[in-house]
Amino acid sequence: MRIAMLGVKQLPSASGVEKVVEEVGSRLVERGHAVTVFTRDHLSHDRAPSYRGMRLRPTWSIPTRHLGASLNAIAAALSVHPDTDVVHVHTTNFAPAVGILRVRGIPVVVQSHGLDWQRAKWGRGAAAAYFQASDSFSRLWSNGFVVVSETLELAYREGGGQPAICIPNGIAASPAESREQLAAFGLAGRRHMLFAARLAPEKGCHVLLEAFARLGRDDIDLVVAGDDVHEDEYSRALRAQAGPRVHFVGAVLGAPFRALVQHAEVFVLPSELEGLSNGLLEAMAAGRAIVATDLPENREALGNTGKLFPVGDPTALEQVLGALLDDPAKRAALGDAARRRVFARYDWDATTAIVERTYRDAIAHARPFSNPALT
Repeated sequence: MRIAMLGVKQLPSASGVEKVVEEVGSRLVERGHAVTVFTRDHLSHDRAPSYRGMRLRPTWSIPTRHLGASLNAIAAALSVHPDTDVVHVHTTNFAPAVGILRVRGIPVVVQSHGLDWQRAKWGRGAAAAYFQASDSFSRLWSNGFVVVSETLELAYREGGGQPAICIPNGIAASPAESREQLAAFGLAGRRHMLFAARLAPEKGCHVLLEAFARLGRDDIDLVVAGDDVHEDEYSRALRAQAGPRVHFVGAVLGAPFRALVQHAEVFVLPSELEGLSNGLLEAMAAGRAIVATDLPENREALGNTGKLFPVGDPTALEQVLGALLDDPAKRAALGDAARRRVFARYDWDATTAIVERTYRDAIAHARPFSNPALT
């Protein structure tokens, strides 16, 4: 098959969607398919023309937070080669692009990585309303609709349209990394806990910073490994809030990131909203003790192998972290249980096989485009 993927900033990247594209796309190439990934031109300067066998196609984009992604998706939809067998759109935010592709006669699979309109940064105004409407139309117009967790599948079940197909993110075994790599982050001889996510309000880094400050311990540091493409008031406020034992290291990839995860005393996921966190799965695979917000998606992934706390509650987070840091046996037991659970439930090869089958079904059952909302 000739496959195109939309909704990607750049490759490689530390972000969640890009991780899915990297792992699934490269495995599709190994299965004999041709994969083209459309990226944002303004983020892709000096990048190689291909990555892990996938062709990279930087497409016109502008560096704005609110319009850049949607305009890039429209440009990509207009640029997709007409002989493409299927396009995989990795967000529900791009209904106009989905419509363009369907009008052009190209089958489309849309994937929801989370209920994006609920993100705190959109508030309750026009932006949130647009993304909710885009979610509905993307699902309605697609030839296949995919979600990353059973929790999301349930959330969409009453929304009308075709049923959502649950294809969870995966995990793969990683090589062990040495502690020596931590020196580059100022962590030589230091213990650390890890936050690894975008610096956006819904990821809850501000809650973790407050809880960490309340701990008042000098025997552990906090590493914030987060993508900050559009430096804004929120990310600047995080740095102003942070104390001397907080290390903002930016987006980290490859062996250095694995070292940060593998040697963390605790991995913390304080999100207000999730789909299925790749960072969480990687921390589970590394056998780390995990503290996460009490969200259905996190409960689905962790089962009883992690510690949960109420969303937005720094006092509760402080108490959970303090107890775990004082109990190495508990951390080890939770980490071992998390490792066993994640490798029993999540696998990139299995994920790729289901994605491939979903593409074939979408192509086989494609029909000429019409908009049911207008009939």
